[in-house]
Amino acid sequence: LKHCNEMIDAARLAFEIAEQAGEAPAGRLRVSCPVGLAHVFVAPVLWKFMRAHPAVRLDLDLTNRRVDLIAEGYDIALRVRSTIEDSQLMIRRLGISEQWLVAGPEFVSSHGPFDAPQSLHLQKGLGPAGVRGERNLWRLTAPDGQATDIEYVPALATDDIHMLGQAALAGMGIAQLPRNLCGDAVRKGRLVRLLPDHTLPPHQLHAVFPSRRGLVPAVRTFLDFLGHELPQLTAKIEDGYATGSRDGGLLTL
Repeated sequence: LKHCNEMIDAARLAFEIAEQAGEAPAGRLRVSCPVGLAHVFVAPVLWKFMRAHPAVRLDLDLTNRRVDLIAEGYDIALRVRSTIEDSQLMIRRLGISEQWLVAGPEFVSSHGPFDAPQSLHLQKGLGPAGVRGERNLWRLTAPDGQATDIEYVPALATDDIHMLGQAALAGMGIAQLPRNLCGDAVRKGRLVRLLPDHTLPPHQLHAVFPSRRGLVPAVRTFLDFLGHELPQLTAKIEDGYATGSRDGGLLTL
């Protein structure tokens, strides 16, 4: 009986999707998004989607909690994780966020010099709040590919990326920040990029959504929109930083 009901539900949904295929996106779209991801990547482009699709009511829930899309009725969850554990979910990759280690000039002057990964060992760090008791680490990769895990002492633990940036500006410690958040401050000398010849693991931006709802027009259109806009946003950041324009940090600290 359960199997029959599932088949009926699937058939009904397939009919609804086919019926909507030629329609313009409309209706309520529930999206979950981490606070930092929303402010740094989604906010700069969101208004373009809203202007283009006024019939879509966008319910954007800003939360750092890992939501259960199916149980809680979300259409899409935006995330920065690289692995998807739930087999009921589909993934759409949206872009990459380059990460920098930065600190205020006064902090660098009083605690530096920082000329090698080991010089960062047990320094005051500003980072996300751990949820499973993980060690507080920065993973730095040298030009020759050698990776080193550097442990830091958390002076501030929060998932609010803007608060981390403000704390770094105030000289409270070293922060790992998205390039497009801190690039302008680095260019202006308000922050110092540490060990620029080393790289940090980039953050993978992606969306997850229940596979059986992935073709609903509003969902499909929003995913296509983000898939088009976020790589362009990243390219704009790269060009802006290279040319010294303000777009090297679209959201300034």
